[in-house]
Amino acid sequence: MRDFRADRLDVVIDNRHILKAIDLRVRAGEMHGLIAPTGAGKSTLLRALAGVRPAAGHIRFDGVELSTLSPLERARRIAWLAQSGPVHWPLSIAQIVALSRQPWHEAEALTREKTTRLLDACGLGDLAERRYDTLSGGEKARVLLARALAGEPELLLADEPTAALDLSHQLEVMALLRAHCRRGNAVIVVLHDLRLAGHYCDRLQFLKGGSTLVSGTPPQVITAHWLETAYDIRLREGRDALEAFSLNWRLRERNYPANR
Repeated sequence: MRDFRADRLDVVIDNRHILKAIDLRVRAGEMHGLIAPTGAGKSTLLRALAGVRPAAGHIRFDGVELSTLSPLERARRIAWLAQSGPVHWPLSIAQIVALSRQPWHEAEALTREKTTRLLDACGLGDLAERRYDTLSGGEKARVLLARALAGEPELLLADEPTAALDLSHQLEVMALLRAHCRRGNAVIVVLHDLRLAGHYCDRLQFLKGGSTLVSGTPPQVITAHWLETAYDIRLREGRDALEAFSLNWRLRERNYPANR
């Protein structure tokens, strides 16, 4: 993947303009964060970028219109991690994660090897044979992330992947997404936690009322001005916005597997 971009993206639902002239670009190796008040259109934008929500405008993957890609090619190149995606079958965790390998038509032994490696990296190795419907909400969220990563997508669209997790697992999830980018892939992630957004994302895009408020690096976006504009939050005099929302902990790095 070289780059993925949306130009002048509009979404209208029930005669309501949900997204208005959205421009977005993410390059290989980058994590692009979408931040916004509730109801600003973040999840709708991800659905449009995944091609599952009709939208006016252009969505291009390496210069090729997304709509012209075959279903198989799209399944191999893009993964969409929805909020609390349902699983309707009483499958084991290993079986659910292995489903993302289906588009690759590979040998069963290779699928099993890659699935095992990824489950270990996600801290789910000991739960591989557990049924999905017996898991906690946080465990389910991590399984769905593992399933999305198992397909080795060049672009991962992740909608609030840290929402149901405790602090430790939030950091683990963001580290996994960061590792996915380091392998030459890209991630577009919806986040409400500005600490995580500022620490892990290369670029951020503030949405408000279905439009882009500002887009840029974390220091350009997480400022007192834009926080007040978006959230009506006022920092105390003299406080730097990015510093106020920064992560000051020393994070433990892991060596995550490179499946490619």
